[in-house]
Amino acid sequence: VSACSSASVVYEFDATPPALASATITNASPTNTTSYSLTYGAISGTYASYCIRENNTDSSGCTFTAGSLPANFSVSATNNAKVLSIWLRDSAGNTSARIDTNSVSLDTVAPALASATITNA
Repeated sequence: VSACSSASVVYEFDATPPALASATITNASPTNTTSYSLTYGAISGTYASYCIRENNTDSSGCTFTAGSLPANFSVSATNNAKVLSIWLRDSAGNTSARIDTNSVSLDTVAPALASATITNA
């Protein structure tokens, strides 16, 4: 006599990516700091990781970082306008649509005074 037991396995198919409503850089433009402060709109679904790219809208080169979206992001020191593109990914590998921030210019060059004339009145 042999005993037989059975177990059932339930699989859940997840094809729904998380969604981020918006993202905003809160630094004034232009700014002279490479640390950009960020705020985010509503997130639907659950995400496990995120990718943020500077002036690049292609997610194929993303390196996803596990955890919560950061309050600050360090941009390159190149003086130019910067837009950050953000994607979220869930644990099933579904990637959100891209969300772009507003544009904020980095300007770390101090103004130069070409000449000055002092007149005695």
